[in-house]
Amino acid sequence: KGKPVVMVVAAMHGEENFGPYVARGLLEGRKIKGVDLWVVPVLNPDGLLRDRRWIKGHIDLNRNFPHRWISRANSGPYAASAKETRVIMKFLNRVKPKYLVSWHQPLIGVDSYAVKDRKLMHRLSQGLDIPIRYLDCHGSCHGTMTGWYNTNHSGAAITVEYSHIARSLKRMKVQDANAVLAAIGGRRA
Repeated sequence: KGKPVVMVVAAMHGEENFGPYVARGLLEGRKIKGVDLWVVPVLNPDGLLRDRRWIKGHIDLNRNFPHRWISRANSGPYAASAKETRVIMKFLNRVKPKYLVSWHQPLIGVDSYAVKDRKLMHRLSQGLDIPIRYLDCHGSCHGTMTGWYNTNHSGAAITVEYSHIARSLKRMKVQDANAVLAAIGGRRA
């Protein structure tokens, strides 16, 4: 009790399949102390299975949240139109993590765009050896989960992007998982 709630999610886009290794690394090994850690290795299992970005109906989950949502290809017919989006929102509204770390690829960077917790951003960048980058999607970052979370909650959501080139499995599951754990205030027992 009293430990900060922290959440790590990956594979929101099915073809972005490196983040789940970090998530699995957090789930494996010795017990975690210092944080109440929630891990979702795959937010889009159908997309991961089919190696595609979208969920059913060709909706991009990370363009369907009701924050700066715009009607465009793959954003859905309206904000939060996808059941998956509503389920994620309901869960985050209930759990209210202090930190929400969302893994993506291939833009290689720890996102500084509209970041709420610069110290977390710097800890992640340093621990993961990934540069800090302003990832505004060239103006197309509408309806994102991190944008919605940062606007509607006191906690801080941040995006981490691997490149399109895989790191070794050991690096992702051990070194990178431990770097995330340290950045969010956790440790192994």
